[in-house]
Amino acid sequence: MREMVLGWAVLAILASGCKEDAPGAGGAESESESESEAESEGGTESEAEAEAEAEAEAESESESESESESESESESEPECKADTSSDPDNCGSCGHDCGDFTICGGGACACVGAYFDCDLDPAAFACVDLNADAVNCGVCGNACGDFATCEGGACACIGAYTDCNDNALAATCVDTTGDGANCGACGNDCGAFGTCTGGACACVGAYTDCNLDALASTCIDTTGDDQNCGVCGNACGDFAGCIGGACVCTSGLQDCDDSTLVADCVDVSSDSRHCGACDNPPCIDSRMCAGSSCVCRPGLEACNGATGPCVDTNSDPSHCSTCDDSCGDRCEDGDCFDGDCSDGLQDCDMGPGTACVDTDVHPLHCGDCGDACNSDQVCINGDCRRFEPALLCDSCAACASCGDGDPCCTYPGGASPICIRSDDTCPVGFF
Repeated sequence: MREMVLGWAVLAILASGCKEDAPGAGGAESESESESEAESEGGTESEAEAEAEAEAEAESESESESESESESESESEPECKADTSSDPDNCGSCGHDCGDFTICGGGACACVGAYFDCDLDPAAFACVDLNADAVNCGVCGNACGDFATCEGGACACIGAYTDCNDNALAATCVDTTGDGANCGACGNDCGAFGTCTGGACACVGAYTDCNLDALASTCIDTTGDDQNCGVCGNACGDFAGCIGGACVCTSGLQDCDDSTLVADCVDVSSDSRHCGACDNPPCIDSRMCAGSSCVCRPGLEACNGATGPCVDTNSDPSHCSTCDDSCGDRCEDGDCFDGDCSDGLQDCDMGPGTACVDTDVHPLHCGDCGDACNSDQVCINGDCRRFEPALLCDSCAACASCGDGDPCCTYPGGASPICIRSDDTCPVGFF
C-alpha cells in the first residue's frame, strides 16, 4: 500500500513540472492545484501508514494471547501416560502412590510378601513387618514401648530391663534395680514410704521396715501405728491407740500391763482379774467382779463373810436352804432329804452330806464334783470357759467388743454382758 502511495506522489510531481511551462494565470492556478493535490496525497499516505501499524500491533497482541492460553491449558492438564491398573506410583489414578512394600493390581494397592496393612484408611496403605515393627509388633497397634524391640512378632526388653507384663505380645520393660513398683522382681512394690535401691526396698526418713521379706518393705511410722506401735508387730488391740510409740487405753479403761509398749486395757469395775484396781488380786472362784468389788456369783450366797467363799444353798449340805441350815443327808433344790438325787444330777460328797448338782453348768462342780472354775471362767457343757467383760457395752445388743467368732453372752444370773473366748455357746444358769 505504501509503495502505491509513493508511486502516485512521483506521478504528481512529474505532472506539476510539465504544467510550469504553460503561460499565464492558468499556469499559476495549475501549479497551485498541483501543490494542493500533493499535500492531499501526502496526508493520505501518513494516515495509511498509521492504520497499517495499528493493525500490525493488534495482530501481534492477539497472537500473544493465544500463545498464553495454550501454555495455560498445557500446565493445567498434565499428561499421565502410566498404566493406573498396575503402576504403584499411579495406582487407580494418576499420582496415587501406594507407598513402600506395596504392589498395584487391578488399580488397587496391596502389601507385598509378609507385610501387613496397618492403616485404618481404606484408601491409604501403611505396610509394616509385624515380626519386627516396634509400633505394630505381632498385631497392628501393639507398640512395644520404651526399652523394647520387636522380635519374631513379640516385644522383648533390651539390655538389663525386665519385662513385667503378662501379655505374651506386649512388654512393660522396667529397671528392677530402681523401680519402686517392681523392686528386685516384678510386682514387688516398695510402698508409699519406700524407695528402691540396688533391687531392694528401703524406707525413707523415720519410717521403719516391718516386712520380713528381704526384697519388699512395709514402711511404718511406729510412733502412731496401732498394729506396730513402738516396734514392728506390737498391736495395741481394740481398745487402745498408738500415741508417741506407746499404746494408750481408750477413755474409761485402765492399762494393767507394766510394759511401756503394750497395753492391757481393762474395766476394773467388772474384770475379775483386776477388780477395783490393776494391782488387786483376782476374785476367788466363787465370786465375780461387779461394781469394782468381788461379789458372789449369781445363785451363790456369802455364808462365809464378805470375802469368804460363797456357797450354793440349793445343793450344799452344810448350808441347805440357808447359810445356817446343815443337812446330814442329800441337799437338792434347797431341800434336805434321804434318797437319791434326781435324774441328770450327780451325787457330790460335801462334808456332812451329799450335794445334788448339775455338773454341766455348776461353776463349783464343772464336769465333775469339786472342779471349780476360776473367777474369769463360766461352766459350759461341763467345761470351764474363759470370759472377759464386754468392754464399753451395757448389753449384747449392737455390742462389737467381742470380735469375730466370740459370742457376746449375758452372765449367768442376768449380770453384765461378757465375751466367751474360744467357744460359740453361751452359758446357762445352774439354779
